[in-house]
Amino acid sequence: MSFAEDQDRVLYQASPVMFGGRPFLFILYLLLCPLLIGFILLFGWHCKRKTIRLIVTEDKVSLQTGHVARSSIDIFHENIHSIQTHQTTMQCLFRIGKINIKATNSEDAVISVNNLPYPAKLEKLLEDRHHLAVNKNENISSEFEPDEKTLF
Repeated sequence: MSFAEDQDRVLYQASPVMFGGRPFLFILYLLLCPLLIGFILLFGWHCKRKTIRLIVTEDKVSLQTGHVARSSIDIFHENIHSIQTHQTTMQCLFRIGKINIKATNSEDAVISVNNLPYPAKLEKLLEDRHHLAVNKNENISSEFEPDEKTLF
């Protein structure tokens, strides 16, 4: 990947949220803060959630995991097969949810992230980008189709 590819315009970038995803656990950790173990648990949880990042650019969707040993799954918008969102009642209240993005070309290319903010807006953004990418590819391929006059 070249440096120029990294300069794609970022349309959405998020990590899983802490409070909305597990509010009772978050409150328990806050109650444990006077014993100092709560600070350690909250810091560990914060570091763990920051290792997961979903990034939507103009061309692709990327799920990056890890700080030191980083791994990444990329799905280009024209290769998106399906987008599924799931929200429990509690997640609806906090405007978070789970999103699954599946690719057409591989069974292994699945992006699944829980507790992302605004999953409905993210789903709409991905659908719009998918339609733009598919229409762009159709327009390019129709421009290069030979007409009857150019055939022998």
